[in-house]
Amino acid sequence: MAIKYIAKHGIQSEVESPYFGKESKNATCKRGSIFDIRRFVKGPKKLPKYEEAMAAWVLKKGPIVITMAVPSAFYSYRDGVFNPPFDCKSQSDGWHAVTVVGYGADNNKPYWLIKNSWGKRWGIDGYFKLARGINACGVADDPTGVIVK
Repeated sequence: MAIKYIAKHGIQSEVESPYFGKESKNATCKRGSIFDIRRFVKGPKKLPKYEEAMAAWVLKKGPIVITMAVPSAFYSYRDGVFNPPFDCKSQSDGWHAVTVVGYGADNNKPYWLIKNSWGKRWGIDGYFKLARGINACGVADDPTGVIVK
């Protein structure tokens, strides 16, 4: 698992090594002093499979990694709270790992604020809002937390 690798070897922050979401013919990482800066984590820590525990972790300790079922409607998401009127898991194109970074509510619709890995041109600058409190798309099926050292 990637989290175990990061715990052992470290990783750069997004500020130090930003993700641009584009193809490159030269996939070699640059070397230099900024790439020698690494952050380490403690974890992984499997969280209870309910959304209240997820919210408490995000509030007190920071982001969590989740896997979610991805229905075809998700690919065209632009803004608002994503809340498909069907069971994502039964109509899924597959599963996708993403990072829950916060939560809130729009017009009394609770949501998770989640960072995707598809670049800033997708969704809300690379983020999306997923309905919270109903285990939408299996958001609470396998939450994992880490603590940045």
